[in-house]
Amino acid sequence: MADTMYNRLVAAIREFEDGLDAEEEIGAQLAQFGQTVTVAVEDVSYHNPHLIKLHGVTPDGHRCTLLQHMSQVNILLVALKVKDQREPRRIGFRLADRGDNESEK
Repeated sequence: MADTMYNRLVAAIREFEDGLDAEEEIGAQLAQFGQTVTVAVEDVSYHNPHLIKLHGVTPDGHRCTLLQHMSQVNILLVALKVKDQREPRRIGFRLADRGDNESEK
């Protein structure tokens, strides 16, 4: 089920965020059709039985959502430097606090 993959992603995100500098936040590099895009990750959700959703913003400021079958999840987590004056996002603890409730964001 997708919630199992979601829980694994949350654990990986929390572990990755533990190693970030104070000016960094989590991002993801996604490859599709021979191109790569880096996304500042804002949220992760799922829809059982098989769908994982990665929500974020592109470097150009466009909001985006990646819809991925859980058997094909392949995400490279990257550290992104925050360019404006805001605090870096830390999403791992917020995601973990959701518990096992199905997210349909």
